[in-house]
Amino acid sequence: MDNLSLFRSFVFLYLVIWVSFTAFSQSAANEFRSGEGGFFMSLPETPTERKTVSVQLGKFSLEGESITWRDEAGNFTSAEHYYVERNRIDLTAAEKSVILQNYKKSVVEQFRKKNISTFERPFVFGKTNGVEIRGTAPARFVVRTFFGKNRLFSISSVRSTVSIEEQIELLGTFRILSKPERTRALIIENTPPPFEKSAKATDWENDLKSERIIGKVSEIVTEYQEGPKAPRIPWSDERFDSDGNLIFQVAYHAGFPDSISTMGWLDGARAYRSNTVSFPLGEGPNEKMITMITEAPAPAPAGQEGKTDDRFDVRYERTYGPNKLLQTETVMDNSGMVTTRKTFTYGTNRRDIVYKMGNGAFYNRTVEILGSDGHVIEERSCNEQEKNCSVTVYKYEFDVKGNWVVRRDFERKTVKRNKVLSPTGVLYRKIEYSEA
Repeated sequence: MDNLSLFRSFVFLYLVIWVSFTAFSQSAANEFRSGEGGFFMSLPETPTERKTVSVQLGKFSLEGESITWRDEAGNFTSAEHYYVERNRIDLTAAEKSVILQNYKKSVVEQFRKKNISTFERPFVFGKTNGVEIRGTAPARFVVRTFFGKNRLFSISSVRSTVSIEEQIELLGTFRILSKPERTRALIIENTPPPFEKSAKATDWENDLKSERIIGKVSEIVTEYQEGPKAPRIPWSDERFDSDGNLIFQVAYHAGFPDSISTMGWLDGARAYRSNTVSFPLGEGPNEKMITMITEAPAPAPAGQEGKTDDRFDVRYERTYGPNKLLQTETVMDNSGMVTTRKTFTYGTNRRDIVYKMGNGAFYNRTVEILGSDGHVIEERSCNEQEKNCSVTVYKYEFDVKGNWVVRRDFERKTVKRNKVLSPTGVLYRKIEYSEA
């Protein structure tokens, strides 16, 4: 899309709106939050249209989203947000000024071509200078363009008979979401649809039991603390059905949502649907440094491409041995290609897990040393010969049900022939029980 095409339909709306004003009421129900854009406006939660847009402003490439609301009377509201592509964390003040002026010129030029008179007013959002464009064509319109921290916003209101004060009041409801608000909005936007109730594998050991969790549990929320003075940040949110199987999961990275998954059964097989949340430079976990890079999935090896089943992303198959102990777990994508395979063997107070890639190549050997209650008290991550291991030691605190609610992690190293434990972090679990 060229840098002006975004505005053509916008200007067309200005020309055709002759109807009387029917305002979007700013009731409690009108609470729109964009997780991707990170903003709030007092508008209906479901817009009329959302679409991805690209704009080229000189040497700057902008990628973002255009969100619009239209009522039956033809009144129009728009909110656009753009990420500026770059190789640095933050834009400079000079770069923001150039982008803002070029964007404004594009808007004004489109109005000029339609013989629409406009005038500009200064506008300040927070501590950042922006611009406000007003005019009548024949409906009264107001366009505000400004920067948040690193993201460019352009919000617009087109109304027929309403006062300018009411339009300004509507645009004035714009605000940047707090981190908890944006997290909730991102989870809502990226949650895959749930699975319909379906027959399940009869030999499948439920997820609560597999994770050594006692009792009927509906939800487990886990937080992570890196050090004694560090704040606790979200680690995971897991929800379970009445059979003890996982049905919803949020995994976090540096306290921000990373992947959101729903789980269920399809044709008797355990299946997952997942969406990954990506953050550009300067936002989320990449706000101060690059900590998260989302890569495109690797293509299937030649000759292994298969027809995909769009009902799910991955599915799991398990086999069990004597005493119903898990022996193998195979993960396949929706084309049927094996992505990973785990093999389990058991010894006295010990479980070994060998990870292999879909092509059979060795990936990792994990040795779990188990305590008398079955919990992992030591974990070794090793090569195929169980050498060159990194060792983590776990110490727990338990609730009255016998489930751990605090897990302290320690890295074990040998220093001058002495084994030394260095704390690496603490996990805190809040467990919601569904039984009385």
